[in-house]
Amino acid sequence: MPKRAQQKDAEILKQELGLNTVRLSHYPQSNHFLDRCDELGLLVFDEIPGWQHIGDKGEWWDITLQHVEEMIKKDWNRPSIFIWGVRINESEDCDALYQATNRLAKSLDDTRPTGGVRCRKDSNLIEDVYTYNDFVHNGKAYGLDRPKGVIGYDAPYLVTEHNGHMFPTKQFDSQEHRLEHALRHLRVLDAMYGDDGIGGAIGWCMFDYNTHKDFGSGDRICYHGVMDMFRIPKYAAATYVSQQNQTPYLKVLSNMRMGDYPGSELSDVHVFTNCDYIKLYKNDHYIETFYPARSQYPNVPNPPIIIDNFIGNLIEENESFSKSDCRLMKSLLIEVSRVGLEGLSLFSKLKMLYLLKKNRMKLSDGVALYGKYVGGWGDSATTFRIEGYRGSELLCTQSCQQSFEQRLDVQVDDVDLLEYETYDTTRFVIRCLDEGGNVLTYSSDTLNIETEGPVDVIGPKSISLVGGGIAFWVRTAGVSGEAIVRIRNERFGVVEQRIQVSKQSEASIRHEKSEQAVCLE
Repeated sequence: MPKRAQQKDAEILKQELGLNTVRLSHYPQSNHFLDRCDELGLLVFDEIPGWQHIGDKGEWWDITLQHVEEMIKKDWNRPSIFIWGVRINESEDCDALYQATNRLAKSLDDTRPTGGVRCRKDSNLIEDVYTYNDFVHNGKAYGLDRPKGVIGYDAPYLVTEHNGHMFPTKQFDSQEHRLEHALRHLRVLDAMYGDDGIGGAIGWCMFDYNTHKDFGSGDRICYHGVMDMFRIPKYAAATYVSQQNQTPYLKVLSNMRMGDYPGSELSDVHVFTNCDYIKLYKNDHYIETFYPARSQYPNVPNPPIIIDNFIGNLIEENESFSKSDCRLMKSLLIEVSRVGLEGLSLFSKLKMLYLLKKNRMKLSDGVALYGKYVGGWGDSATTFRIEGYRGSELLCTQSCQQSFEQRLDVQVDDVDLLEYETYDTTRFVIRCLDEGGNVLTYSSDTLNIETEGPVDVIGPKSISLVGGGIAFWVRTAGVSGEAIVRIRNERFGVVEQRIQVSKQSEASIRHEKSEQAVCLE
């Protein structure tokens, strides 16, 4: 992909997700990407190519040393580079080779540390930093291994991969699966923040990608990303965005529709946010104020907020029970929503029996109360509104409701394209949204793309939504002028977007290059 698309990836990392580090993960990246990292202040782990296989001494090793020299000489003037990766990714120890790569790296640049990414414990540390792929977290184990337990002694330590293949996640997976993906990334971050011996944790990986047969999901697509192949965020992306404090952020990791939950029982809802607290409203009735789950996630800057009560004071406001009975009834209904009637403890069942007898109620009356305040069966459509605050200031709002109206939302990254040394490109992101702006994950509408003027579609012109969203890129075709892109759909009709294409003259390109050469000299 050309300059604009390469730059956009760096912008997504730094500006959309709030990250401060990217690992180039064992192959050379576009200089356009690295230029943008320099400009944005996105720290870069630069690394020689290769994966596991070292090869025999001789030509193979000579090529590895050549790669070290080429990498450092190409990038040594970049302010974004903070560490050189001088070991073939996930390879076994080979002291003679890696002593040579480290000596070469230090002779070329002694201002930066070296690292060598490995996937085994007790590996020989020849580099300055023990860089390690830690996949210990399986949903139950602690987020990361302790550095001393990996190395055996104290040393500079950086986690260079986590999660990834441990929990592949697609945009169209169930809410529970997508939420667990986000929580696994969160648990790793919490472990990293809680251990001063860990310099950082770099997740595997940013985007889904095409892969070989062994890592794909039957379609040769690797679903390890916190974003999909089209740079559309999954739930796990919220783990990272919520840890920055520059831009207010709130994301409810649920559609809050009971039909999407086992037993049609709305369970705990996670809100990933950098707000101080949230307020929950149900059909404009205030329910409760909720605060970050600091006891569960004590180390991350901004723990998620967990909504575990959808009743609030509605029973006290609408029913004639005593205040103490209202409080007891509320706690019992919340417990039933979590574990079901059969899952209640004996003590809770006795409390329920006490309430029913005291208020001369039948079990069917209790079931009716559950349906009224928890289940919502037969009611008018329920709308939840979540408001995020810092101090007393309202910063973010998200609404979740049953969907009666749907729309096709089309966003384009750039509408002014410029042909420079290559064609230019821009991305169209299409999503099916409800009234609250939430993605309707199960939408799979077919879209037909048409172009008019000096642009072409990269890839097929008939596509379908996947997990409620999809994207495509268009490229310039060597001619200046106005282009039109039309997206047709049987349900939503036609969406049209105009794009202006310009060409930079060869003379101005040569002039710009000569100025750059003077600056380098």
